[in-house]
Amino acid sequence: MPSNKLIGIAFLIVGLGVLVWAYNMSSSLGGQVEQMVSGSISMKALLAYGIGAVFIFVGVKRMR
Repeated sequence: MPSNKLIGIAFLIVGLGVLVWAYNMSSSLGGQVEQMVSGSISMKALLAYGIGAVFIFVGVKRMR
């Protein structure tokens, strides 16, 4: 397996992990309360969603 594919798979795994972490952060009790009070998702969760999406995008591009 070429190294580009291995790096791409690693990026995909990390990206999925970050997305799961962001989901857990936003659906936790603290995240729910903050969302109820402010009316929007926390910046930490939003940033984690963005970083996870970037990792997945780079992983897909590296696998080609």
